[in-house]
Amino acid sequence: MTNLVKLNQSYNILIIFSIILTIISCSDTTISNQSASVIKSDTEHKIKFNAIASGNKDADGWVQAKSSSAGFLVMLPGKYNDFHQSVNTVKGNSLTTHHVGMTTPEGVRYTVSGFEGGDKPPIEILPSVANNFVKHAEILEKKELELNGYPGIQLIMRDFRSGGATVRAYAYKDMYYLLIVEYPLNLAISEANNIKKFLESFVPK
Repeated sequence: MTNLVKLNQSYNILIIFSIILTIISCSDTTISNQSASVIKSDTEHKIKFNAIASGNKDADGWVQAKSSSAGFLVMLPGKYNDFHQSVNTVKGNSLTTHHVGMTTPEGVRYTVSGFEGGDKPPIEILPSVANNFVKHAEILEKKELELNGYPGIQLIMRDFRSGGATVRAYAYKDMYYLLIVEYPLNLAISEANNIKKFLESFVPK
């Protein structure tokens, strides 16, 4: 479901997201070697790696991930990569995207992205989040959320092939956050508790 992880189009900007997907898609057992090969070729895209295959697993195999550049926290089911990217929008404004994420051996991808700057304030971007995904997937459920008094939206989707995704978006102070879990549909039920743990563990900066 790579289409589901594209950046919010309200920013009107092209980010080299295929590289980000490669970084996040490395499983816990291969994340270091595969990411190292990507690092050598991405200097031109202004991606800065803060950590690779990072984190100490707890008794359940989970790791507390922290974005070194943005400061947000989240629990992930394995070691993670931490990186950020700075670019200019078509209007000339600075946009920095901050990412932590990993993929399980079963192919479930967990990602948190924080967006700082850009052409619009987060509160103006949030209402369009569903529209940005509907072209690529069927939205099964949509509900409004709050995080410490700031608005958010949750979407549960499936694409037109064999994948599903759960997405939360928050307009939190000066940051726009996307929490995304992508999974094969046959793992939707068995992965439900892990998805809930991931989503509910998120702590913004």
